[in-house]
Amino acid sequence: MDVDSVFINEEDVAVSSANVEHQVESNMLEESIEQYLDKLKPEYRLLIEYRWKHSLTYREIAELLNTREEIVKQRLFRARESVKKMLYREWGELDEQRKIR
Repeated sequence: MDVDSVFINEEDVAVSSANVEHQVESNMLEESIEQYLDKLKPEYRLLIEYRWKHSLTYREIAELLNTREEIVKQRLFRARESVKKMLYREWGELDEQRKIR
């Protein structure tokens, strides 16, 4: 084993560790979002599911709900803002803790 291969392996470990940490954070974020969706008003949660889980367009959602596209867009905006606020409360605090370290 030569000296260069030791350094390369250490770099691989560092990159792998960073990837694992990123994946863990992504999983935690996804779990948090799922919890936040459960806290939303049922009509907001339904809109988010239609839009992101089922990839429906605004028009398709409006047709399903027998409403106008503008209403769907407004409600989705409010739903996203609610989730963002919840995320910021939890994850914003985590970011501040990371800055302190």
